[in-house]
Amino acid sequence: MIRVLSVKVFKPFIHTNRIYDYSTGLSELAEKFPGFISSENFWNYNSDVDENDKMFTISKWKSIKYWDKWKCSRERKDYHKQCLNDEYIGDILKQTKFYHLSDREVINNFKVY
Repeated sequence: MIRVLSVKVFKPFIHTNRIYDYSTGLSELAEKFPGFISSENFWNYNSDVDENDKMFTISKWKSIKYWDKWKCSRERKDYHKQCLNDEYIGDILKQTKFYHLSDREVINNFKVY
């Protein structure tokens, strides 16, 4: 199993309902994709004008192979295109970055004699 952290940065002054609808649709689509296990979304709403709102999603996949297939899938690309052309959701994303997360490993480099 792997975990992927997705950090979505939204353009300024985007209403939170638009972001919620975008994220919900994307999650529902991912849930149907082979290898998907689960996901959690976290929100960083900034009232500071200098900061953009961010959404953090941690998704679990059976393997990196499944995640890569989802990331490059026609379904995901079509969803983004559909959102861009949607009168309500529109062009809301400024940037998206992905990070593969690993469990912290205990390094045992002590030799026992």
